[in-house]
Amino acid sequence: IDTASSFSLESAVQLLDSRSPKNLYLGHTRSCVISENILKDPDNFREVIDFLKNDRELDRRINIVTTSADTSSLLSTRTDNQPLFGVFLNNYYKNTHLTDTLSRTLPLDLHTLIYDLTATNNAVIPAVYINSDDSVTISDLAVIKDHKLAGYLYHPDTLGYLCLVNKTPLNTLTLSHNNTLCHLTVTSSDTSYSFDPFTDTCKIIISVSGKSDSSDISGIVPIFSAQIKNTAAKTLDILRNEYKCDCIHFSEYVRKNYPTYYSSHFKDNNNIFLDTHFDIIVNTDISSSSNRL
Repeated sequence: IDTASSFSLESAVQLLDSRSPKNLYLGHTRSCVISENILKDPDNFREVIDFLKNDRELDRRINIVTTSADTSSLLSTRTDNQPLFGVFLNNYYKNTHLTDTLSRTLPLDLHTLIYDLTATNNAVIPAVYINSDDSVTISDLAVIKDHKLAGYLYHPDTLGYLCLVNKTPLNTLTLSHNNTLCHLTVTSSDTSYSFDPFTDTCKIIISVSGKSDSSDISGIVPIFSAQIKNTAAKTLDILRNEYKCDCIHFSEYVRKNYPTYYSSHFKDNNNIFLDTHFDIIVNTDISSSSNRL
């Protein structure tokens, strides 16, 4: 791995290009790792985003992650026998059997990050960690407010975030009911908003369907519904009261669907999010599976 230091990101890339025996073609980029230190400085982060946005060679579908570890060490880490971190990251998101870990984060590409920052100045970025055995874990979400790191959503708060933004993971959960462990597989989900501009209230409706190996479906449903509702409510509380950050992009929903309200009440994107009262409703449809999971 080659490195370069300069007064700007663009000049550093040009320096790397001048030292390379071949032309440096950024179109081959598979992933971009942004250091946590960059996220802590809004000017530096804006420079990185502007560079990524303006480079015509870069594919807008490249994966974006952040790390508090040394980025060179992360990129040098061989995970799952993959020689390149970008290859591992692509395979990680494609492998549907990694359900337990996938429930902790979500893929983020360059196009989505640019759109989120342009629309609301807020975003979330998946966080990557190097473990003591040199393996890599992708979990948690870095919360970006006004182009600066506000903090992190940790598991299970990341699960609450996924439910709030209609990305509830389709995975298998283990629940305890009547002192017995049972399994529930989420097969489909949908999250919608129902906003009342006259009362500044919004219902977040999370609908989840699944199958369980439990013989007592009526007993499982309220447990599962309460778990989803409490997790989503806790995440919403963290975003509103701790970070004061609309990274679920509720203001964008209001702008698109209630433009008159948005124009008359707009102060900044976070204020619409903070001034709204939210109610979370979970609709659960669970059926019994024919075979135990």
